[in-house]
Amino acid sequence: MPLPPPEVGAAAHAWRERMREVSAVLTSPAASVRLVLTPESVVIAEARRTLTSLSLYGYAVDAVVVNRLLPAGGADPWRAGWNAAQAHGLARVRESFSGIPVLTVPYLPAEPVGIAALAALADATDDSELAGRAPTDPAPGGGMAVERTRTGFSLRLPLPFATSTDVGLRRRDDDLLVDVGPHHRIVTLPSALRRCVVTGASVREGVLTVTFVPDEEVWPRDRGQSTPSP
Repeated sequence: MPLPPPEVGAAAHAWRERMREVSAVLTSPAASVRLVLTPESVVIAEARRTLTSLSLYGYAVDAVVVNRLLPAGGADPWRAGWNAAQAHGLARVRESFSGIPVLTVPYLPAEPVGIAALAALADATDDSELAGRAPTDPAPGGGMAVERTRTGFSLRLPLPFATSTDVGLRRRDDDLLVDVGPHHRIVTLPSALRRCVVTGASVREGVLTVTFVPDEEVWPRDRGQSTPSP
């Protein structure tokens, strides 16, 4: 088969480099994501899955916005029913996303279109849980971390709401391949971990922990060499 012209390869390479730059911006400490949802069971469940996938790829979530909250309706049975359902949903949101600030937004009489309407929406938003936090402050929770242990290293990757049955894990040369449901991430290991072997992995309380010990063919213990820093 004829090969494509060099311009095709150059375009693919340029696109790949741009995507790397975008990923670096979105996963930097200066960037974060805010989840927007309504306080309904199906929507909350989908937001939980979204948080898991965002954490897998290293995107920090700094707040959850609960939209379209109806005002208290007094004796109106229809509105009272919705008030009770939304109050229950809001409690589930606060429980599910514990540790992440929750903002509440009222149900407006019309769609907020334009600068003035968006400014009014901002004024009506209850963002008291963000008090004292600057927009540039890092999001809570943190991302992937590598720690020294008595025998080697441990790599910790937050995966909120995931369980051990949800996660697939493989080692491929210098990469760790992590699957969570339909989502996949290739984690390029730090230099020290590339010279280690995986001895175990577990998922507890929404955190994937992978344990490593130095490969004795690289750092023989009988030569008295100490375990390097990651």
